Amino acid sequence: MKYAKVRFIDAVTKIPSNEAPCMNGPMLPELKGMDVLFANKGDWPIQNDGDDYYFVKCDDDADLSANGVISVLTLEEINQNKTIEANKLAPKVIAQLALMKEEAISTKQSMLEDLTPKQIAKWDAYIAAIDQAPNHELFPWEIVITAPRPMFNPDMF
Repeated sequence: MKYAKVRFIDAVTKIPSNEAPCMNGPMLPELKGMDVLFANKGDWPIQNDGDDYYFVKCDDDADLSANGVISVLTLEEINQNKTIEANKLAPKVIAQLALMKEEAISTKQSMLEDLTPKQIAKWDAYIAAIDQAPNHELFPWEIVITAPRPMFNPDMF
């Protein structure tokens, strides 16, 4: 298994996005057996073409001299970069979760007199699940809300 840091290339010209805009659409380099592990989402939104990059793994016989390959990394470097990226991304995700919680509390309060005890319990479970999302093992890469969203529950109304 090989590991690399890559960026978009133009889908036709194969010119890396940091050298020229991807006028024919962006694509990641075609590396044999490539699987994207994570990206620099903590830096998003990206201000300049070529400033977004992805950390990938690929087959041992993949050609890592292809356009768009920024650097070849070890597994240790991949893990270090994942920690760095997670530390940049986590505060942004926590801020988004706070907005979700605020919206859920506000919506619940606006409907409170029309809700049954069962419906109130569902709202409370949803709000508690938002609070628990940062404790999930996939955080901040994937957000897992373990309670149903009460506003989409068909027996809510």
